Amino acid sequence: MSNYYSNPSEERKIMKLAESKLKGISNLFHGRHVVISEGERKEIFLVSDEIFKAYKLMVSKHPSSMGLFFGEYHNDDIRFSLPAITEYNRISDYHQVVIHRSAEQKFLYGRNLHSEVIVSYDKTLEKGDTVVVCNQKHEPLGVGIVTGDFKSKSRVQVINNLMDIGLYLRGKE
Repeated sequence: MSNYYSNPSEERKIMKLAESKLKGISNLFHGRHVVISEGERKEIFLVSDEIFKAYKLMVSKHPSSMGLFFGEYHNDDIRFSLPAITEYNRISDYHQVVIHRSAEQKFLYGRNLHSEVIVSYDKTLEKGDTVVVCNQKHEPLGVGIVTGDFKSKSRVQVINNLMDIGLYLRGKE
């Protein structure tokens, strides 16, 4: 059974860490409260005022979920959830990489991406940046880390797949 709590100090720490990994994602926190579920793993939920008021009234109960599942928090690292990435992608085009249709399936099977399949990308990206990988309709397919130069004419790996929507279909963690 999970223990749910809200802690303003930890909320600030989580928001700062999230923003350092993915520019602009802290905008998802505006107008929402952070509720943390600590059980087998530490999960972060972003909830509206209404849900937060209801949560405070039912502290003795243990809901399985509430609000927007933002991700998991462990050892000063955040693993963003796909719903959070989808919401982030809806409000921002920071750190977005669009891939060619021919690469979608490979990415969804957990493969990394090479320079020749990149259709467009945020020009501010640098090695080590976290990116949202999208199809040509700008629908998020997953998250990766920049590992190479997008401008390279040779076939070099430019994005390491961290998580993709196929992960859930494959049943892996």
